[in-house]
Amino acid sequence: MLANYRIYLIYHSQPIKAMPPETKALSDFQNIISSEMDLKDAIRSGTLDGYAIRKVVIQKTSFDDRHFNNVLVHSVTTRGLSFECFGAKAVQWTASDLCDSRFHFSEIDELNMQNCQARKVEFDQALVQNSAFFTSELQNISFSSAKVVKSQFQDVNMYGASFENAFVAQCQFTCSNNGNPELSRSNFQRSMIIDTCLKNANLFASNFANAILIRVDLRGSNLTMADFRGAVLIDCQLHPDDRDGALF
Repeated sequence: MLANYRIYLIYHSQPIKAMPPETKALSDFQNIISSEMDLKDAIRSGTLDGYAIRKVVIQKTSFDDRHFNNVLVHSVTTRGLSFECFGAKAVQWTASDLCDSRFHFSEIDELNMQNCQARKVEFDQALVQNSAFFTSELQNISFSSAKVVKSQFQDVNMYGASFENAFVAQCQFTCSNNGNPELSRSNFQRSMIIDTCLKNANLFASNFANAILIRVDLRGSNLTMADFRGAVLIDCQLHPDDRDGALF
């Protein structure tokens, strides 16, 4: 874990704010897929480039070892499917149901997820970077042992999320209208969190045991029953009374 921090410092001496990926409309795509059979044909080569997939319930297609580049996924159901070793670049995923899907060992860059149902989705041991998750249901989502870099989570419900053993850097957890990002009962055990904003977050009963937090903004967060035993906090922003009810 400390080795990750040293490598991070070499390349990122100054914090960089996460930027939202570009938003695209259906009219930006000439190739539109509207059936699972057409999708199977299009993805047969292993790569889907420049397509829009809309209003499809996908039940049998394998996405393992497949790659999406410049793809729009709109109003699509992929509930419970496997995306192991999946690659994604500049993908927009909107108004879709991904619940219980598995993105283990995937490499995802510039994902823009909006208005999705993504409960219990697993990004375990994946790389997720330059991405944005907006107004989506992410309860019990898992980024265990993942690397999550320069990404933002806005107006999402992340109750019970797991970042156990994860490397999280330059990320923002925010809520519009000065609300409270929902991360209660989340798990950050043994994670490394750097240059990340958790300001005003609801971290009730969250677990940061044995984690390393460096320049993390925790001001105004609800840390009641949060467990920081064994954690190391370096240059973090935290009001004295924010510690009330937490275990240090």
